[in-house]
Amino acid sequence: MSLPLTSILALVWLYWDTSDKAEVATLSWSIIFVIVPSLAFFVVFPLALSSFDFWAALALACAATTLAYAAWIVTARLFGLNI
Repeated sequence: MSLPLTSILALVWLYWDTSDKAEVATLSWSIIFVIVPSLAFFVVFPLALSSFDFWAALALACAATTLAYAAWIVTARLFGLNI
């Protein structure tokens, strides 16, 4: 719920400030590109909670998400996407 709500607020705010539909469209595409690697957090975190305490599981999930973002950026650039 938070990602769509936050994204909608960001899109509305950007349009309100700039009235530039092209910038809003670019932001919308950018949001799509960050959804996939952010899913790593939501896979790793509940799995890690079964073996680690909350803070360690949170740190592990954040680290996994960071690695997923790095891998995503490298992969996207290999396919010619400028992320």
